[in-house]
Amino acid sequence: MDEQRCSCPTFLPHKEIGFWVGGSHYMGDLNERFAFLNIVRPAGGVIFQHNFNERWSWRNTAGYGRIYGNDKYSELQNYQERNLHFRSDIAEINSQFVFNFLPYQIGGETPGFIFPFSPYMFGDWACIILIRKPN
Repeated sequence: MDEQRCSCPTFLPHKEIGFWVGGSHYMGDLNERFAFLNIVRPAGGVIFQHNFNERWSWRNTAGYGRIYGNDKYSELQNYQERNLHFRSDIAEINSQFVFNFLPYQIGGETPGFIFPFSPYMFGDWACIILIRKPN
């Protein structure tokens, strides 16, 4: 008998690592208008994900950013006279379980088996560390 081989794609558990970059911005009493461009600070982080199968994965992230506020940017005279300013570093760690409603795999293109996209839901916990540095 001839042995037949299935060319069906199979899912192998795998790990992914990624990085992100962006900006952090403070909106509040020391920035009452949308003075966005003059006080955006760099932010970034790392993402690690273990994919157990096409539907379940466990993702861990860590990120860091800095926010800044200063009365000298205010258009109001009494705020400028108040002369408050601060800088705070913000770090976050996060862990989450992800469930994909459709069997998902990066690069999956076989109709009816694995989809290149999927709606998903997740549950997570996070810890945020704020290091306040008043000036």
